[in-house]
Order: sequence, then C-alpha cells, then structure tokens
Amino acid sequence: MTLTLPSFAAPAALLTTLALVACGGGSEGGVSGTAGPNVPAMGARLSVGTGNYETVAVDAVYSAAQFASQASMTTLVGALSSGTVLCAGGGSVDVKLGAGSNGRLDQALENATLVFDGCVQSGYVFNGKLVLGLNAAPTGSVASGSYAVDATLLMTNFSADDGQIRLVANGLLGLTSTRTAAGTGRDQVDTSALALSVTPSGGSSASYVLHGYSAELVLSAGALSATYRGSLTSSRLGNRSVDFSTTTPFTTAAGATFPSAGVAIAIGSNNSKATLTVLDATRVRLDVDTTGDGSVESTVPCTWASIAVGDRCVVPAP
Repeated sequence: MTLTLPSFAAPAALLTTLALVACGGGSEGGVSGTAGPNVPAMGARLSVGTGNYETVAVDAVYSAAQFASQASMTTLVGALSSGTVLCAGGGSVDVKLGAGSNGRLDQALENATLVFDGCVQSGYVFNGKLVLGLNAAPTGSVASGSYAVDATLLMTNFSADDGQIRLVANGLLGLTSTRTAAGTGRDQVDTSALALSVTPSGGSSASYVLHGYSAELVLSAGALSATYRGSLTSSRLGNRSVDFSTTTPFTTAAGATFPSAGVAIAIGSNNSKATLTVLDATRVRLDVDTTGDGSVESTVPCTWASIAVGDRCVVPAP
C-alpha cells in the first residue's frame, strides 16, 4: 500500500475533529514556543537521480500541495469551553483552557489544551494531545460564509486511525483563513517543523518531516491558486531531504479534482532537480536534471490519478 497521499491528507481529518469542541478559531500568539517533541532534524541532502525522481516528485511536489489544501479545509471558527466532550462514536476529548481565559476560547493570545482519548468521529479514532492557540479573536461564522481565523496547533503524539492507515503527528501547524463569501478567500498554512508517521494496516510505517513549510491558497468562486515551499525529509528517500517549491502556481478549476496548470520543483544535493509540470487536469510530466546544469536526462509522462495513489507513474494512453 502506498503511503504518500495518506501521509499528508490525514491531518484534515485530525483537525476537522476539532469541530466537536469549536465552531471557530485563531494562530501562533496563543501557543508558546518550540516545534514540540519528537520532531527530527532535517536529513542530509538527497541526490536526485533517474532512479528516484518519480518518488521525489510525488512526495515533495504533489503530496506537499495536498497537505496545504487539506489542512486549509480544517478551519476553526467558534469558541471552546473547559470540560469533557463526548465524541459521536465513543471516547472523549478533555478540554482545558489556559490561564486568563474568560471561560471560552474566543480571544487573541488565548489557548486551550485538548487531550483525545479514543475519540471516534468522522470515521477516525483520535488519541493524543493538541494545544490550540489563537493569534486573534475569530470573527464571522462558517454558516454565514464570511469569517476570519488565525490559529496555531501544537501536536504531541496526536494520532488518527481509520482502520486502514494510522497517522501520528508531532509539531507545530499554523492555519490562517479568511472568507468573504462562499468559495472566495485566502488560506495560509505554515509549519516550522512537523513530523508525520504513517502506518497502513498490515504494512510497514513511513515517516515524513516538513521544515520551513509555507503554503498560500487563494480561492475565487471555488477556483484555487496554490503556491508553496519548504523542505521534506522522507524515509522513502532514505531519510534524506529535498527543498521544494512552486515556480508557477498550481491552479484548479472550481469543482475539479486536480490542477490544470502549474510547475513545481524539488531540489537535492548539487542542485539535482525533479520537476513536475502540469499539462492539464488529467496529465503531468516529470523531468529530472541529475547534475543541475539545466539539461533534462529523463522525462516521463504521467497521469494525476496515478500520482495520487502511487510513487511511480502510469503512462497515459495515447
């Protein structure tokens, strides 16, 4: 079973569960300090070559984009109160507001600690600890389609298990979101350091660490333009790292599953490089420059559908 996509999509389910206890939110000002425990340092640089560039493109280009879009969908807009919240399918979430709160988490620089204990919600079982901090008081509401949210999450052994894949997250995640109307607005997703461990049922685990990750998603009537950058260390790449970024924004039409335009690169040691170029909403092209001299040593056409479920390309039918 391929681990790539679930490794980055699962945080959406992790964070969406906060709808149990919040109907709004905020970012970093309410969470003190560090990247949190259990976040490894960035690995040594990977040499990108003809034998690994497809995996590099999938892990560092496609999955990083997916992580941004999934995390941005987990906007929190509302207020938390101290106490134990029972989850829909069993288990609970224990909520403790930080000192100085007014009994609700709805003001700038406030924070709350949430401890999930076998919480069953939205098809997932959640466990672990999460600290949610507000940078600013949330405004508006999801129901109205107009809101502003700025929040930071500090995760400690925070896990989600849907029976097929178990994900464990450690580190910081910043989420900022505004909507001026349904499907129109801007999301920002950031992390200084975030570690993800993914274990499929009956399979072996894989680990991913994001450092210095930043993504911006601009929505207009449901259409999406996304840019992102950061560094990724992956066990699928021998615990080595690459830097990645969009050089042309990924644009996705309203209602579409995949982008129809955009270019992103992943750069390893000696400026070796994998490039993903979007051809249309169905097809992409992967290129590798092993020496960093600007010449392409290998090219493979690929489908979005195959990238979404694997680390090797399926050549599209003519």
